[in-house]
Amino acid sequence: MDHGKGKGKKIEEGDGDIGNPGVIFDLLEVMSKVDPEMKEPFQQLGKRDIRRDNFGQVVLIKLYDRMGCQIKSGIVEKIQEAKYFSVVLNCTRDARSEEPTSLVIRCVDVSATPPKVEEFFLGFLELDGKSGEEIFGELKGVLSKLELDIGDVRGQGYANGHRLRGKENDVQKRLPEINPRTFYTPCGSHTLNTALYNMVVCCPRASSYIGCFEIMYSVFTSLPKIWQYFTENVQDLTPEPSSSNRCGAHVGCVEALRFKAPEILDALDNFIETEKYDLASVSLADRLANSPIFGIGNLEFLFGMIVWHNLLLAFDPVSKMLQTEDLQLDSAIGQLNGLISFIEKYRQTGFKEAMEEAKKVVIAMGFESVWESPDGCFMDLALSLAKSRLELYQVYEEAFGFLFDLKKLHSADDDSLRDSCAKLEEFLKHDNVSDIDGSGLFSELKFLKEVLPKETKKAIEVLSFLQGTNGYPNAWIAFRILLTIPISAASAERGSKLELIHSYLQLAMSEEASEGLAMVSIELAMLEKLDTASVIADIEAKTSARQT
Repeated sequence: MDHGKGKGKKIEEGDGDIGNPGVIFDLLEVMSKVDPEMKEPFQQLGKRDIRRDNFGQVVLIKLYDRMGCQIKSGIVEKIQEAKYFSVVLNCTRDARSEEPTSLVIRCVDVSATPPKVEEFFLGFLELDGKSGEEIFGELKGVLSKLELDIGDVRGQGYANGHRLRGKENDVQKRLPEINPRTFYTPCGSHTLNTALYNMVVCCPRASSYIGCFEIMYSVFTSLPKIWQYFTENVQDLTPEPSSSNRCGAHVGCVEALRFKAPEILDALDNFIETEKYDLASVSLADRLANSPIFGIGNLEFLFGMIVWHNLLLAFDPVSKMLQTEDLQLDSAIGQLNGLISFIEKYRQTGFKEAMEEAKKVVIAMGFESVWESPDGCFMDLALSLAKSRLELYQVYEEAFGFLFDLKKLHSADDDSLRDSCAKLEEFLKHDNVSDIDGSGLFSELKFLKEVLPKETKKAIEVLSFLQGTNGYPNAWIAFRILLTIPISAASAERGSKLELIHSYLQLAMSEEASEGLAMVSIELAMLEKLDTASVIADIEAKTSARQT
Protein backbone atom coordinates (compact mmCIF):
# COMPACT_ATOMS: atom_id res chain seq x y z
CA MET A 1 0.00 0.00 0.00
CA ASP A 2 1.24 3.48 -0.85
CA HIS A 3 1.64 5.38 2.38
CA GLY A 4 2.21 8.71 0.71
CA LYS A 5 4.54 11.30 2.12
CA GLY A 6 4.87 9.67 5.52
CA LYS A 7 6.37 6.41 4.36
CA GLY A 8 9.64 5.69 6.15
CA LYS A 9 10.00 9.29 7.18
CA LYS A 10 11.65 10.11 10.49
CA ILE A 11 10.90 13.17 12.51
CA GLU A 12 14.21 14.97 12.36
CA GLU A 13 15.44 17.74 14.62
CA GLY A 14 13.98 21.07 13.61
CA ASP A 15 11.48 19.35 11.31
CA GLY A 16 10.04 17.20 14.07
CA ASP A 17 8.41 19.74 16.35
CA ILE A 18 5.17 18.04 17.30
CA GLY A 19 3.48 21.39 16.73
CA ASN A 20 4.86 21.63 13.18
CA PRO A 21 1.72 21.76 10.98
CA GLY A 22 3.47 20.22 7.99
CA VAL A 23 4.68 17.12 9.83
CA ILE A 24 1.36 16.62 11.61
CA PHE A 25 -0.70 17.18 8.47
CA ASP A 26 1.38 14.61 6.54
CA LEU A 27 0.83 12.05 9.29
CA LEU A 28 -2.90 12.72 9.45
CA GLU A 29 -3.16 12.40 5.69
CA VAL A 30 -1.50 9.00 5.81
CA MET A 31 -3.74 7.96 8.72
CA SER A 32 -6.81 8.87 6.66
CA LYS A 33 -5.66 6.52 3.91
CA VAL A 34 -5.10 3.48 6.11
CA ASP A 35 -7.79 4.01 8.76
CA PRO A 36 -11.38 4.45 7.45
CA GLU A 37 -12.44 6.08 10.73
CA MET A 38 -9.98 8.91 10.03
CA LYS A 39 -10.99 9.61 6.42
CA GLU A 40 -14.05 11.78 7.04
CA PRO A 41 -12.51 13.71 9.99
CA PHE A 42 -9.46 14.48 7.87
CA GLN A 43 -11.59 15.77 4.99
CA GLN A 44 -13.52 17.98 7.40
CA LEU A 45 -10.31 19.47 8.70
CA GLY A 46 -9.14 20.51 5.26
CA LYS A 47 -6.28 22.98 5.55
CA ARG A 48 -7.37 24.58 8.84
CA ASP A 49 -4.86 25.01 11.64
CA ILE A 50 -5.37 21.70 13.40
CA ARG A 51 -3.67 22.93 16.56
CA ARG A 52 -6.37 25.57 17.12
CA ASP A 53 -9.39 23.69 15.78
CA ASN A 54 -11.46 21.91 18.44
CA PHE A 55 -12.31 19.03 16.13
CA GLY A 56 -8.69 18.89 14.99
CA GLN A 57 -7.50 18.53 18.56
CA VAL A 58 -9.61 15.40 18.98
CA VAL A 59 -8.00 13.94 15.87
CA LEU A 60 -4.56 14.94 17.11
CA ILE A 61 -5.09 13.15 20.40
CA LYS A 62 -5.69 9.96 18.44
CA LEU A 63 -2.46 10.53 16.53
CA TYR A 64 -0.55 11.31 19.73
CA ASP A 65 -1.81 8.11 21.29
CA ARG A 66 -0.45 6.07 18.40
CA MET A 67 2.88 7.89 18.53
CA GLY A 68 2.99 7.53 22.31
CA CYS A 69 2.51 3.77 22.02
CA GLN A 70 5.45 3.54 19.63
CA ILE A 71 7.63 5.64 21.91
CA LYS A 72 6.70 3.53 24.93
CA SER A 73 7.50 0.32 23.04
CA GLY A 74 10.95 1.70 22.20
CA ILE A 75 11.54 2.65 25.82
CA VAL A 76 10.52 -0.78 27.10
CA GLU A 77 12.95 -2.43 24.69
CA LYS A 78 15.77 -0.31 26.10
CA ILE A 79 14.82 -1.18 29.69
CA GLN A 80 14.62 -4.89 28.90
CA GLU A 81 18.06 -4.77 27.30
CA ALA A 82 19.42 -2.90 30.32
CA LYS A 83 17.87 -5.61 32.59
CA TYR A 84 18.35 -3.74 35.88
CA PHE A 85 16.21 -0.69 36.57
CA SER A 86 14.88 1.58 39.29
CA VAL A 87 11.32 2.73 39.85
CA VAL A 88 10.59 6.38 40.63
CA LEU A 89 7.04 7.45 41.51
CA ASN A 90 6.23 11.14 41.77
CA CYS A 91 3.06 12.98 42.78
CA THR A 92 2.85 16.43 41.16
CA ARG A 93 -0.02 18.90 41.34
CA ASP A 94 -1.27 19.75 37.86
CA ALA A 95 -3.04 22.79 36.42
CA ARG A 96 -6.39 21.44 37.66
CA SER A 97 -5.05 21.06 41.24
CA GLU A 98 -5.12 17.28 40.95
CA GLU A 99 -2.10 15.10 41.83
CA PRO A 100 -1.47 12.40 39.21
CA THR A 101 1.35 9.97 39.98
CA SER A 102 3.93 9.58 37.23
CA LEU A 103 5.97 6.43 36.70
CA VAL A 104 9.60 6.99 35.73
CA ILE A 105 12.06 4.16 35.10
CA ARG A 106 15.78 4.74 35.48
CA CYS A 107 18.27 2.41 33.82
CA VAL A 108 21.59 2.32 31.98
CA ASP A 109 20.99 2.41 28.24
CA VAL A 110 23.54 -0.18 27.11
CA SER A 111 22.32 0.10 23.51
CA ALA A 112 23.90 3.54 23.34
CA THR A 113 27.60 4.11 22.69
CA PRO A 114 28.87 5.10 25.14
CA PRO A 115 26.35 3.80 27.72
CA LYS A 116 24.10 6.47 29.21
CA VAL A 117 22.07 6.72 32.40
CA GLU A 118 18.49 7.42 31.35
CA GLU A 119 15.20 8.20 33.04
CA PHE A 120 12.12 7.28 31.01
CA PHE A 121 8.55 8.40 31.55
CA LEU A 122 6.11 5.50 31.18
CA GLY A 123 2.78 7.06 32.05
CA PHE A 124 0.52 8.00 34.94
CA LEU A 125 -0.92 5.67 37.58
CA GLU A 126 -4.49 5.97 38.86
CA LEU A 127 -3.86 6.00 42.62
CA ASP A 128 -6.48 8.35 44.07
CA GLY A 129 -7.96 6.98 47.26
CA LYS A 130 -5.81 3.85 47.24
CA SER A 131 -3.85 2.45 50.16
CA GLY A 132 -0.15 1.65 50.08
CA GLU A 133 -0.92 -2.00 49.42
CA GLU A 134 -3.28 -1.14 46.56
CA ILE A 135 -0.72 1.26 45.07
CA PHE A 136 1.92 -1.46 45.17
CA GLY A 137 -0.51 -3.83 43.45
CA GLU A 138 -1.09 -1.21 40.75
CA LEU A 139 2.68 -0.83 40.27
CA LYS A 140 3.17 -4.58 39.97
CA GLY A 141 0.38 -4.76 37.42
CA VAL A 142 1.87 -2.00 35.28
CA LEU A 143 5.35 -3.58 35.32
CA SER A 144 3.87 -6.96 34.41
CA LYS A 145 1.88 -5.43 31.53
CA LEU A 146 5.06 -3.82 30.25
CA GLU A 147 6.84 -7.20 30.57
CA LEU A 148 9.34 -5.79 33.05
CA ASP A 149 10.45 -8.24 35.75
CA ILE A 150 9.95 -6.82 39.26
CA GLY A 151 12.86 -9.05 40.31
CA ASP A 152 15.17 -6.84 38.23
CA VAL A 153 14.32 -3.70 40.20
CA ARG A 154 17.41 -2.47 42.04
CA GLY A 155 16.29 0.94 43.22
CA GLN A 156 13.16 2.79 44.26
CA GLY A 157 12.53 6.48 44.81
CA TYR A 158 9.44 8.46 45.72
CA ALA A 159 8.64 12.15 45.76
CA ASN A 160 5.71 14.18 47.10
CA GLY A 161 3.46 11.35 48.23
CA HIS A 162 3.04 10.22 51.82
CA ARG A 163 1.45 6.92 50.74
CA LEU A 164 4.42 6.11 48.52
CA ARG A 165 7.19 6.10 51.08
CA GLY A 166 7.37 4.83 54.63
CA LYS A 167 8.95 1.87 56.35
CA GLU A 168 5.80 0.55 58.00
CA ASN A 169 2.75 0.63 55.75
CA ASP A 170 3.55 2.15 52.38
CA VAL A 171 5.01 1.21 49.01
CA GLN A 172 8.62 1.70 50.09
CA LYS A 173 8.60 -1.36 52.35
CA ARG A 174 6.70 -3.65 49.99
CA LEU A 175 9.23 -3.94 47.17
CA PRO A 176 12.05 -5.20 49.44
CA GLU A 177 9.68 -7.81 50.87
CA ILE A 178 9.62 -9.62 47.51
CA ASN A 179 12.92 -8.26 46.19
CA PRO A 180 15.44 -7.48 48.98
CA ARG A 181 17.94 -6.15 46.43
CA THR A 182 15.82 -3.02 45.96
CA PHE A 183 17.67 -0.05 47.43
CA TYR A 184 15.56 2.92 48.52
CA THR A 185 16.77 6.44 47.73
CA PRO A 186 14.56 9.51 48.03
CA CYS A 187 14.72 12.24 45.41
CA GLY A 188 17.47 14.64 46.53
CA SER A 189 15.62 17.92 46.21
CA HIS A 190 12.23 16.55 47.17
CA THR A 191 13.53 15.02 50.41
CA LEU A 192 14.91 18.30 51.72
CA ASN A 193 11.87 20.20 50.51
CA THR A 194 9.71 17.63 52.27
CA ALA A 195 11.60 18.37 55.46
CA LEU A 196 10.86 22.06 55.05
CA TYR A 197 7.22 21.38 54.21
CA ASN A 198 6.78 19.22 57.29
CA MET A 199 8.30 21.93 59.43
CA VAL A 200 5.56 24.21 58.16
CA VAL A 201 2.54 21.95 58.50
CA CYS A 202 3.41 20.73 62.00
CA CYS A 203 3.47 24.30 63.31
CA PRO A 204 0.36 26.40 62.49
CA ARG A 205 2.15 29.68 63.04
CA ALA A 206 5.01 28.75 60.74
CA SER A 207 2.46 27.64 58.17
CA SER A 208 0.91 31.10 58.26
CA TYR A 209 4.31 32.65 57.46
CA ILE A 210 4.64 30.70 54.20
CA GLY A 211 1.02 31.36 53.39
CA CYS A 212 1.60 35.07 53.85
CA PHE A 213 4.56 34.99 51.45
CA GLU A 214 2.37 33.45 48.77
CA ILE A 215 -0.53 35.85 49.41
CA MET A 216 1.73 38.88 49.34
CA TYR A 217 3.37 37.89 46.06
CA SER A 218 -0.02 37.09 44.56
CA VAL A 219 -1.39 40.49 45.57
CA PHE A 220 1.68 42.37 44.31
CA THR A 221 1.67 40.71 40.91
CA SER A 222 -2.06 40.36 40.27
CA LEU A 223 -3.03 43.95 41.12
CA PRO A 224 -1.19 46.34 38.79
CA LYS A 225 -1.70 49.35 41.05
CA ILE A 226 -0.10 47.69 44.06
CA TRP A 227 2.70 46.31 41.89
CA GLN A 228 3.42 49.81 40.60
CA TYR A 229 3.73 51.15 44.15
CA PHE A 230 5.92 48.24 45.10
CA THR A 231 8.35 48.68 42.20
CA GLU A 232 8.57 52.45 42.86
CA ASN A 233 9.33 52.03 46.56
CA VAL A 234 11.33 48.80 46.76
CA GLN A 235 14.51 48.48 44.75
CA ASP A 236 16.90 45.58 44.01
CA LEU A 237 14.89 42.71 45.49
CA THR A 238 11.72 41.28 43.94
CA PRO A 239 9.49 38.74 45.74
CA GLU A 240 9.36 35.35 44.07
CA PRO A 241 6.57 32.77 44.35
CA SER A 242 7.26 30.02 46.85
CA SER A 243 7.29 26.48 45.48
CA SER A 244 6.93 23.00 46.95
CA ASN A 245 9.60 21.73 44.55
CA ARG A 246 12.40 24.31 44.76
CA CYS A 247 14.14 25.63 47.85
CA GLY A 248 15.58 28.48 45.79
CA ALA A 249 12.16 29.97 45.15
CA HIS A 250 11.49 30.08 48.87
CA VAL A 251 14.83 31.77 49.47
CA GLY A 252 14.08 34.56 47.02
CA CYS A 253 10.61 35.09 48.42
CA VAL A 254 11.70 35.29 52.05
CA GLU A 255 14.81 37.30 51.27
CA ALA A 256 12.79 40.14 49.75
CA LEU A 257 10.50 40.33 52.75
CA ARG A 258 13.26 39.96 55.31
CA PHE A 259 15.52 42.73 54.07
CA LYS A 260 12.97 45.09 52.54
CA ALA A 261 10.15 44.92 55.10
CA PRO A 262 10.13 48.69 55.89
CA GLU A 263 10.08 49.61 52.19
CA ILE A 264 7.31 47.10 51.46
CA LEU A 265 5.29 48.49 54.38
CA ASP A 266 5.70 52.04 53.02
CA ALA A 267 4.53 50.86 49.60
CA LEU A 268 1.43 49.29 51.12
CA ASP A 269 0.67 52.38 53.27
CA ASN A 270 1.06 54.70 50.28
CA PHE A 271 -1.28 52.56 48.27
CA ILE A 272 -3.90 52.55 51.03
CA GLU A 273 -3.76 56.36 51.29
CA THR A 274 -3.94 57.14 47.56
CA GLU A 275 -6.31 54.43 46.28
CA LYS A 276 -9.18 54.79 48.75
CA TYR A 277 -11.87 54.04 46.19
CA ASP A 278 -10.42 50.69 45.11
CA LEU A 279 -11.98 48.96 48.12
CA ALA A 280 -11.00 45.37 47.31
CA SER A 281 -7.33 46.17 46.67
CA VAL A 282 -7.12 48.50 49.66
CA SER A 283 -8.60 45.82 51.91
CA LEU A 284 -5.96 43.30 50.83
CA ALA A 285 -3.17 45.83 51.19
CA ASP A 286 -4.38 46.76 54.69
CA ARG A 287 -4.40 43.12 55.79
CA LEU A 288 -0.87 42.60 54.52
CA ALA A 289 0.33 45.72 56.30
CA ASN A 290 -1.55 45.59 59.60
CA SER A 291 -2.90 42.09 60.28
CA PRO A 292 -2.18 41.09 63.92
CA ILE A 293 -1.34 37.57 62.70
CA PHE A 294 0.71 37.97 59.52
CA GLY A 295 0.98 41.70 58.91
CA ILE A 296 4.41 42.70 57.68
CA GLY A 297 4.94 44.87 60.76
CA ASN A 298 4.01 42.07 63.14
CA LEU A 299 6.88 40.86 65.34
CA GLU A 300 5.87 37.22 65.05
CA PHE A 301 5.74 37.43 61.26
CA LEU A 302 9.13 39.11 61.01
CA PHE A 303 10.63 36.61 63.41
CA GLY A 304 9.30 33.71 61.33
CA MET A 305 10.59 35.34 58.18
CA ILE A 306 14.12 35.61 59.59
CA VAL A 307 14.13 32.03 60.91
CA TRP A 308 12.89 30.63 57.62
CA HIS A 309 15.37 32.59 55.58
CA ASN A 310 18.28 31.31 57.67
CA LEU A 311 17.04 27.73 57.42
CA LEU A 312 16.49 27.95 53.68
CA LEU A 313 19.96 29.36 53.16
CA ALA A 314 21.28 26.25 54.91
CA PHE A 315 19.07 23.77 53.04
CA ASP A 316 19.34 25.21 49.55
CA PRO A 317 23.03 24.51 48.72
CA VAL A 318 22.77 20.98 50.12
CA SER A 319 19.65 20.33 48.07
CA LYS A 320 21.33 21.58 44.89
CA MET A 321 24.46 19.55 45.56
CA LEU A 322 22.45 16.35 45.98
CA GLN A 323 20.94 16.90 42.50
CA THR A 324 24.24 17.07 40.64
CA GLU A 325 25.32 14.41 38.18
CA ASP A 326 28.85 14.40 39.61
CA LEU A 327 27.70 13.78 43.18
CA GLN A 328 30.46 12.52 45.45
CA LEU A 329 29.27 10.40 48.38
CA ASP A 330 31.88 11.75 50.78
CA SER A 331 30.81 15.30 49.96
CA ALA A 332 27.12 14.44 50.31
CA ILE A 333 27.66 12.82 53.70
CA GLY A 334 29.77 15.78 54.84
CA GLN A 335 27.14 18.28 53.68
CA LEU A 336 24.35 16.40 55.45
CA ASN A 337 26.41 16.21 58.63
CA GLY A 338 26.95 19.95 58.39
CA LEU A 339 23.23 20.57 57.88
CA ILE A 340 22.38 18.44 60.90
CA SER A 341 24.91 20.35 63.01
CA PHE A 342 23.45 23.67 61.85
CA ILE A 343 19.88 22.65 62.76
CA GLU A 344 20.96 21.44 66.19
CA LYS A 345 22.87 24.66 66.95
CA TYR A 346 20.21 26.93 65.49
CA ARG A 347 17.58 25.31 67.66
CA GLN A 348 19.67 26.21 70.70
CA THR A 349 20.84 29.73 69.88
CA GLY A 350 19.46 30.84 66.52
CA PHE A 351 15.94 31.61 67.75
CA LYS A 352 17.21 34.14 70.26
CA GLU A 353 19.35 35.88 67.63
CA ALA A 354 16.42 35.94 65.20
CA MET A 355 14.17 37.48 67.84
CA GLU A 356 16.65 40.27 68.54
CA GLU A 357 16.93 41.06 64.83
CA ALA A 358 13.14 41.05 64.41
CA LYS A 359 12.64 43.41 67.34
CA LYS A 360 15.05 45.95 65.85
CA VAL A 361 13.15 45.95 62.56
CA VAL A 362 9.75 46.22 64.29
CA ILE A 363 10.86 49.12 66.47
CA ALA A 364 12.31 50.91 63.43
CA MET A 365 8.91 50.61 61.73
CA GLY A 366 7.09 51.95 64.79
CA PHE A 367 5.34 48.76 65.92
CA GLU A 368 5.25 47.01 69.30
CA SER A 369 7.97 44.44 69.96
CA VAL A 370 6.30 42.27 72.60
CA TRP A 371 5.93 38.56 71.86
CA GLU A 372 7.34 35.30 73.18
CA SER A 373 9.18 33.21 70.62
CA PRO A 374 8.18 29.53 70.09
CA ASP A 375 10.32 26.74 71.52
CA GLY A 376 11.45 25.48 68.12
CA CYS A 377 9.97 21.99 68.41
CA PHE A 378 8.86 22.12 64.76
CA MET A 379 12.53 21.83 63.77
CA ASP A 380 12.81 18.37 65.31
CA LEU A 381 11.13 16.80 62.30
CA ALA A 382 13.57 18.47 59.93
CA LEU A 383 16.43 17.16 62.04
CA SER A 384 14.99 13.65 61.99
CA LEU A 385 14.56 13.69 58.21
CA ALA A 386 18.08 15.00 57.63
CA LYS A 387 19.46 12.23 59.85
CA SER A 388 17.47 9.53 58.06
CA ARG A 389 18.76 10.81 54.72
CA LEU A 390 22.29 10.65 56.05
CA GLU A 391 21.75 7.04 57.11
CA LEU A 392 20.64 6.12 53.58
CA TYR A 393 23.77 7.61 52.07
CA GLN A 394 25.90 5.78 54.61
CA VAL A 395 24.28 2.44 53.69
CA TYR A 396 24.88 3.14 50.02
CA GLU A 397 28.46 4.19 50.77
CA GLU A 398 29.09 0.94 52.62
CA ALA A 399 27.84 -1.17 49.69
CA PHE A 400 28.96 0.81 46.62
CA GLY A 401 31.37 3.45 47.89
CA PHE A 402 34.50 1.70 46.64
CA LEU A 403 33.06 1.74 43.09
CA PHE A 404 31.40 5.14 43.26
CA ASP A 405 34.63 6.88 44.24
CA LEU A 406 37.40 5.79 41.86
CA LYS A 407 40.04 7.28 44.15
CA LYS A 408 39.07 4.71 46.76
CA LEU A 409 39.23 1.95 44.16
CA HIS A 410 42.74 2.91 43.08
CA SER A 411 44.03 3.31 46.65
CA ALA A 412 42.43 0.17 48.11
CA ASP A 413 44.78 -2.62 49.16
CA ASP A 414 43.95 -6.24 48.35
CA ASP A 415 42.40 -7.03 51.73
CA SER A 416 40.04 -4.05 51.79
CA LEU A 417 39.11 -4.52 48.12
CA ARG A 418 38.38 -8.23 48.66
CA ASP A 419 36.24 -7.36 51.70
CA SER A 420 34.29 -4.71 49.77
CA CYS A 421 33.59 -7.12 46.92
CA ALA A 422 32.36 -9.77 49.35
CA LYS A 423 30.01 -7.26 51.02
CA LEU A 424 28.61 -6.19 47.66
CA GLU A 425 27.96 -9.83 46.73
CA GLU A 426 25.89 -10.22 49.89
CA PHE A 427 24.13 -6.91 49.32
CA LEU A 428 23.02 -8.09 45.86
CA LYS A 429 21.97 -11.56 46.97
CA HIS A 430 18.43 -12.96 47.11
CA ASP A 431 17.43 -16.60 47.65
CA ASN A 432 21.13 -17.51 47.73
CA VAL A 433 21.63 -16.05 44.24
CA SER A 434 23.70 -12.89 43.79
CA ASP A 435 23.99 -10.60 40.79
CA ILE A 436 27.77 -10.87 41.04
CA ASP A 437 30.49 -13.19 42.25
CA GLY A 438 32.56 -11.36 44.86
CA SER A 439 35.75 -13.27 44.19
CA GLY A 440 35.42 -12.75 40.46
CA LEU A 441 34.75 -9.04 40.95
CA PHE A 442 37.87 -8.75 43.12
CA SER A 443 40.04 -10.34 40.43
CA GLU A 444 38.56 -8.12 37.73
CA LEU A 445 38.90 -4.88 39.70
CA LYS A 446 42.44 -5.67 40.76
CA PHE A 447 43.47 -5.75 37.10
CA LEU A 448 40.99 -3.13 35.90
CA LYS A 449 42.32 -0.36 38.13
CA GLU A 450 45.72 -0.84 36.52
CA VAL A 451 44.50 -0.55 32.93
CA LEU A 452 41.89 2.18 33.21
CA PRO A 453 42.94 5.35 31.38
CA LYS A 454 44.20 8.03 33.76
CA GLU A 455 41.51 10.45 32.61
CA THR A 456 38.76 8.08 33.82
CA LYS A 457 37.17 9.84 36.81
CA LYS A 458 33.53 8.72 36.89
CA ALA A 459 31.67 5.44 37.19
CA ILE A 460 29.92 6.03 33.85
CA GLU A 461 33.35 6.42 32.21
CA VAL A 462 34.38 3.05 33.64
CA LEU A 463 31.24 1.54 32.13
CA SER A 464 32.12 3.11 28.79
CA PHE A 465 35.56 1.50 29.00
CA LEU A 466 34.00 -1.88 29.80
CA GLN A 467 31.47 -1.74 26.96
CA GLY A 468 32.30 -4.31 24.33
CA THR A 469 34.86 -6.15 26.47
CA ASN A 470 34.34 -9.72 27.60
CA GLY A 471 36.83 -9.99 30.41
CA TYR A 472 34.97 -8.12 33.16
CA PRO A 473 31.47 -9.66 33.49
CA ASN A 474 31.10 -8.93 37.21
CA ALA A 475 32.41 -5.37 36.94
CA TRP A 476 30.06 -4.75 33.98
CA ILE A 477 27.07 -5.77 36.15
CA ALA A 478 28.25 -4.01 39.31
CA PHE A 479 28.75 -0.64 37.64
CA ARG A 480 25.41 -0.88 35.82
CA ILE A 481 23.57 -1.51 39.08
CA LEU A 482 25.54 1.25 40.78
CA LEU A 483 24.37 3.76 38.16
CA THR A 484 20.84 2.41 38.04
CA ILE A 485 20.11 3.34 41.67
CA PRO A 486 18.87 6.98 41.70
CA ILE A 487 21.42 8.27 44.18
CA SER A 488 22.51 11.08 41.81
CA ALA A 489 21.01 12.95 38.89
CA ALA A 490 20.82 11.04 35.61
CA SER A 491 21.99 14.05 33.64
CA ALA A 492 23.53 17.43 34.25
CA GLU A 493 21.36 18.88 31.50
CA ARG A 494 18.92 21.58 32.53
CA GLY A 495 15.56 19.98 33.26
CA SER A 496 15.33 16.49 34.74
CA LYS A 497 12.59 14.07 33.65
CA LEU A 498 10.57 14.95 36.76
CA GLU A 499 10.86 18.64 35.87
CA LEU A 500 9.62 17.93 32.35
CA ILE A 501 6.65 16.04 33.79
CA HIS A 502 5.97 18.92 36.19
CA SER A 503 6.07 21.42 33.31
CA TYR A 504 3.71 19.28 31.22
CA LEU A 505 1.21 19.00 34.08
CA GLN A 506 1.15 22.76 34.56
CA LEU A 507 0.07 23.16 30.91
CA ALA A 508 -2.22 20.15 30.45
CA MET A 509 -5.49 21.85 31.36
CA SER A 510 -7.83 19.60 29.38
CA GLU A 511 -9.26 16.48 30.97
CA GLU A 512 -9.03 14.89 27.51
CA ALA A 513 -5.25 15.34 27.39
CA SER A 514 -4.06 11.81 26.63
CA GLU A 515 -1.17 9.80 27.94
CA GLY A 516 0.09 9.71 24.36
CA LEU A 517 0.30 13.49 24.34
CA ALA A 518 2.21 13.33 27.64
CA MET A 519 4.61 10.77 26.18
CA VAL A 520 5.20 12.89 23.06
CA SER A 521 5.68 16.05 25.15
CA ILE A 522 8.05 14.54 27.72
CA GLU A 523 10.10 11.96 25.80
CA LEU A 524 11.45 14.41 23.22
CA ALA A 525 14.63 12.43 22.52
CA MET A 526 12.61 9.32 21.68
CA LEU A 527 10.22 11.40 19.58
CA GLU A 528 13.07 12.64 17.38
CA LYS A 529 14.01 9.02 16.62
CA LEU A 530 10.45 7.93 15.89
CA ASP A 531 9.96 6.32 12.49
CA THR A 532 6.55 7.35 11.19
CA ALA A 533 6.40 4.17 9.13
CA SER A 534 6.08 2.22 12.39
CA VAL A 535 3.25 4.52 13.48
CA ILE A 536 1.46 3.88 10.20
CA ALA A 537 2.02 0.12 10.50
CA ASP A 538 0.50 0.24 13.98
CA ILE A 539 -2.56 2.07 12.61
CA GLU A 540 -2.92 -0.52 9.84
CA ALA A 541 -2.68 -3.39 12.32
CA LYS A 542 -5.32 -1.93 14.64
CA THR A 543 -7.58 -1.09 11.69
CA SER A 544 -7.29 -4.64 10.32
CA ALA A 545 -8.06 -6.06 13.76
CA ARG A 546 -11.27 -4.01 13.99
CA GLN A 547 -12.40 -5.10 10.52
CA THR A 548 -11.93 -8.84 11.15
